[in-house]
Amino acid sequence: MADLFQVEFKGSRREVYQNTYHHSLMPNELVMVQADQGEDAGMLVRSVPDSFLGGRKPRSILRPLTPEERDQISSLREQELACKREVVALVRRHGLIMKIVDVESQFDGSKMTFYFTADHRVDFRSLVRDLASKYRTRIELRQIGVRDEARRIDGYGICGRRQCCNGHIGDFKPITTQHARVQDLSLNPSKISGNCGRLLCCLRYEVDMYAGVKQQFPPIGSVVYSTVGKGVIERIDYFREVAHIKITRPDDIVSVPATADQIKGVVHLAKDRLKMVDRQRFTAFHDLSKEEQDELEAVAMGIPEEAPPEPIVEPVPPAESQLTANLFTEVADDAESPDEPNEGEEKSPSGESRRDPNEGDRPRRRRGGRRRGNRRRGSRGGSSPSS
Repeated sequence: MADLFQVEFKGSRREVYQNTYHHSLMPNELVMVQADQGEDAGMLVRSVPDSFLGGRKPRSILRPLTPEERDQISSLREQELACKREVVALVRRHGLIMKIVDVESQFDGSKMTFYFTADHRVDFRSLVRDLASKYRTRIELRQIGVRDEARRIDGYGICGRRQCCNGHIGDFKPITTQHARVQDLSLNPSKISGNCGRLLCCLRYEVDMYAGVKQQFPPIGSVVYSTVGKGVIERIDYFREVAHIKITRPDDIVSVPATADQIKGVVHLAKDRLKMVDRQRFTAFHDLSKEEQDELEAVAMGIPEEAPPEPIVEPVPPAESQLTANLFTEVADDAESPDEPNEGEEKSPSGESRRDPNEGDRPRRRRGGRRRGNRRRGSRGGSSPSS
């Protein structure tokens, strides 16, 4: 396959083209390329491998531009500025809620593309008809986002360099505030937002390195036992991959750097970091003796050595059978009244209930309950049979 080159057009729009005719090309050279319909002019950026194609068939680079064609590009850019002012007035006349960002004309004039931003979908069919009748060419309106708007306008970031989207970034990848938290950056929107109003693209560049170093150390605020002594992790130097441990001594307080291998284990973690730490990564603490573990935990938790921990007494729940017996006892007390004897019983002068001997061993019926078998056959839909 012939050489592949990346060509940049207006608004940092880049596409890959093939040097089919084997021209002698140099970077930053203006070339004429094959467009969808007609020809277009752009600047050759660099040579790229076959992986940049993404399964697409590249178009061809026709030739380098002549001096006359270079002058024609300058006049074409001036016409685009005048066209943008006319389109803005036309949008107001139609009452459309949209913002015209940029206008791009193809080199041979066979196509004009209008880039705009809007919060919602816009019905611009009537606007397209007016533009087509005015400029007598093929019209395309393309809605873009705020990131693409910043790319087409171009500019410089807070670092003083050109925007990343106008440089090496091809496609925009999702960026969240979690990228800033991993790198311990301030969540102030003015510090982590770009010219587009969204999070900086550069927040993704070093997040993997920060996450890898952070996994080697306990979180900041943890009390650790290390070869340099017991102390609290004050901060982590991600570039040197060391943690600064604040050690309190009888005469002074010092901050000593320690690597991940020098940290033997975690004595106590900050309360707000307990859910964020995998304790399985720091198992060296269990290799210490029982006396050393008790002494370190007592220092970390602030418990005096002579004060043993108070035993935890948990209430013993009652057995299930006892709960069931109590429940039935309460139900029986509510259902039966002590002043009225049950059916088949007589009350003795002493107040005790006495059963009628003629009743036999007939089961007692609970008051207020439903007696089984009290519905006679044939009672539904007719009278009961005569006895």
